[in-house]
Amino acid sequence: MMLNESESPSGGAVTTGRAMPLALMGDRTFVALWMTGAIVNVIRWLEVLAIGVFAFDLTGSPLVVSFLLLVRTVPMSVVGFWVALLAEKVGSRLLLLVMLAIMIPVSLVLAWLVYVGEIEIWHLTIGVIFSGCLQAADMPVRRIMLGEVAGVERVGAAMSLDSSTNHITRLLGPIMGGVVLVTMGLDGAFVLSAALYVLAIGLLLTVPAGESSPPSAGTSIIRNLIEGVRLARESRMLVGVLWVTVIHNICGFPFLSMVPVIGKDVLALGPVEVGLLTGAEGAGAFVGAMFAAVFARPQWFLRIYLYGSVLAMTMILLFGLSGTVLLSSIAMPIAGLGAAGFGSMQSAIVFAFAPPHLRGRLMGVLVFCIGVGPLGYLQLGLLADWWNASAAVTIVAIEGMVALAIVIVRYPEIRRALAPGEQS
Repeated sequence: MMLNESESPSGGAVTTGRAMPLALMGDRTFVALWMTGAIVNVIRWLEVLAIGVFAFDLTGSPLVVSFLLLVRTVPMSVVGFWVALLAEKVGSRLLLLVMLAIMIPVSLVLAWLVYVGEIEIWHLTIGVIFSGCLQAADMPVRRIMLGEVAGVERVGAAMSLDSSTNHITRLLGPIMGGVVLVTMGLDGAFVLSAALYVLAIGLLLTVPAGESSPPSAGTSIIRNLIEGVRLARESRMLVGVLWVTVIHNICGFPFLSMVPVIGKDVLALGPVEVGLLTGAEGAGAFVGAMFAAVFARPQWFLRIYLYGSVLAMTMILLFGLSGTVLLSSIAMPIAGLGAAGFGSMQSAIVFAFAPPHLRGRLMGVLVFCIGVGPLGYLQLGLLADWWNASAAVTIVAIEGMVALAIVIVRYPEIRRALAPGEQS
């Protein structure tokens, strides 16, 4: 049975309005889970830059750098779904603790290989795969735990706060990676990662075992898989939501990879200006996520999610067509604003509208849909190679807008103001 909209997990009235995020930040369990995610994301973005720079220095090949980035995203689609199901069998907290613990020796071995000068690309590839598996587990498992602590009425604020933290770490992580790489080298970056994993484990140990999803008994993982897919197919609203996720991850997020190219070749910007332009999208996303944290209510989740994607796709199209610094500077932060509405509500919708015993399974389906993102990067890269970056972004944005229009017509349920329990 789902929580009543007007109640918190403890049974009392929930805090509403602007005080909702503050109330969550006063919950020690929520803060521990939230900070665990922040640490994992800092490590992720720190290593993306540090490994990318080191790999390029080692090989001189941009293709190798792109390959390592692609490898990091593959576990999202390959293992993310299964990790969510496994969490139901062994318990969310235990699974996250084990995966964080595994990353400590992985990081230390990589640090030692760099220190003795024996590091090779295949070593980095294995390390990146492990890191990608942790990332694939973090979203479905930890976010379900966040939702359980927050309750249905506050889940929008909880997911939005978590999303805003991801946007901040996306800015701070690479800065840390650059500083650490210059001052301590790649071996120092891996040692720092290991230390941060220890800190994350310490935080997660403060989460009471009762606050995490308990192990389920009596059903197999395969049966859970079938049940999760069946529920997703039976709910037209959930099917529509999952299609929007697929579309945005293929046609929306990949455009960021073309911002440096368009900034240099079309807008004639220098490295600093390109960085500011890219940062504008992140700043808009942070503002959007914080806005959702304060004002989003369960009955608005679907509309924020859908129209956030539509807004982002429209601004991506404007960016592809603009050809001017002014229009690009307007489009980027608004695109981030829309992406924040989309991204913040993904997990919130699954948590709020799914039966409690199926949340993990449906979150696994969501992670699988997110995992199609590499196809979007491949598509965009091929189009840019055939024509140019601006044309590629424009074509993919139009493709995304047409696909969204089809989904909106086919699944009108996602345009309605539904409260949990009313989905069709």
